[in-house]
Amino acid sequence: MVKAQKDVFWKALLLTVVVFLIGVFFGYLLEENRVSKIEDNFDLLIIDWDDAESQSSYYQIIDEDFCEEAIVQNLKFGDEIYAKGLKLEEYEAANRFLDRLDIEKKKYNLLKIKFFINSKIIKEKCNADYEYLFYFYEDVDPTTDVKEKQRAMSRVLMDVKFELGDKIILMPLAADMDLGVVNILLYKYGVMEFPSIVIKENVRLDGVHTQEEILAFF
Repeated sequence: MVKAQKDVFWKALLLTVVVFLIGVFFGYLLEENRVSKIEDNFDLLIIDWDDAESQSSYYQIIDEDFCEEAIVQNLKFGDEIYAKGLKLEEYEAANRFLDRLDIEKKKYNLLKIKFFINSKIIKEKCNADYEYLFYFYEDVDPTTDVKEKQRAMSRVLMDVKFELGDKIILMPLAADMDLGVVNILLYKYGVMEFPSIVIKENVRLDGVHTQEEILAFF
């Protein structure tokens, strides 16, 4: 009787170990697949940067006949940058690869600046009728209060973007990554607290504001 009970115990233990090892194995395969996708996305950021550089150089010499297509392609590029930002947020929410994400978020921030520069060149050369809406926020270590304000402000700005569409270039920028070009913008617009938005490059609003308050400037 005792021997039979021992046999049942060891069989149950063996089955448990086998199931555990199978779970670990499939978990490893899943994680490897996830790593591969993330690395592919990071590699694409490098290609996007080169593309942005090429576009910026070309926009310097475009003529008026190309303006309409230039505006369309630049706005499409902005949509692609936004989609990649959502991917980075997804990876960050999973608390994976955080060290590498810090570097990629800096690259992403710089890519958005390049998009802004391209948009500004096109606006001046082609008399494009869109306006800029900068959103400066803390990314590295915001306080709980700042996080809540930024969360609320992000929702408002998404509603504003939905309302105005291509009439605005929405430019969210992390202000605390020690990037020289972002620091220049912070100094230029006098941004010293977060969240903060800058409308049409000349109106700064600190803290949280309603959709109606922001739309009044357009």
